[in-house]
Amino acid sequence: MDPNTEDRDLVELDEDECATLLALESVGRLAVGDATAAPDVVPVNFVLRDGDPIFRSHPGVLLDRVLSSPVSLQVDRFDWFHRTGWSVLVHGVAELIDPDVAGALIEEGDDTLDTWAPGDQPVLVRVRAEYLSGRRIELQQIPLDGRGYL
Repeated sequence: MDPNTEDRDLVELDEDECATLLALESVGRLAVGDATAAPDVVPVNFVLRDGDPIFRSHPGVLLDRVLSSPVSLQVDRFDWFHRTGWSVLVHGVAELIDPDVAGALIEEGDDTLDTWAPGDQPVLVRVRAEYLSGRRIELQQIPLDGRGYL
């Protein structure tokens, strides 16, 4: 066993903690595949609305695949120095958001869905989260003596 990993634990996260961690981030990797091609994985910036990630896109082949296959959105954070971190995976089905409904989801002047990528991204997509899973690598706690000392 690698001596650098002996002081770490791998912890499964429950759905509530996964949802909390998702709400703290704004960028993830969207993965979509089909029977005829290797999976595509693309970064997207997103917001959560009613527990579901929402992101902007532009029309095209990739969007067609996103809307016709199950998708996953992976969101994570790492501490490279301590070699710890967490990862949450959202499994679900993507759907277009009707432009009339989009206004109710995003208040006027809310720029949280502004994309980082250049170009027009007029389409709003919701991932209906069917299942959340997550894991965290954390440092083991050193036991304290009865006085609170190491």
